[in-house]
Amino acid sequence: MADKYHKNSETYAAHAEIAVRNGKTELAKKLYRLSAENETYSLILLDKNKQRDYGVAVTSAAALWLKAGKVEFVEMVVFIHLRDKRLPGWAVEQLREILVEAWKQEKPVYNH
Repeated sequence: MADKYHKNSETYAAHAEIAVRNGKTELAKKLYRLSAENETYSLILLDKNKQRDYGVAVTSAAALWLKAGKVEFVEMVVFIHLRDKRLPGWAVEQLREILVEAWKQEKPVYNH
């Protein structure tokens, strides 16, 4: 079942890349969101003991949420998985980098 969601994610991401190349930014963000949703579903169903697959899926989900412009979902994915001991070291580093990039892109909210 995880494979189905992963394949859907790849398809949406490929269409999003085409939209980016054609200057259709809003369409690309919607397609990246659909891709991220599917990758996140895949991640939920994935056997976390397969370390390489787990690392790829979690970094992919976080990166896709970033491309979709959804910082709160980047944070959710990163914070849920970052301290999991089954996550490979390279994935931990990538998640940290994705999180920093998300925070750089986030517009500050001021509650005055």
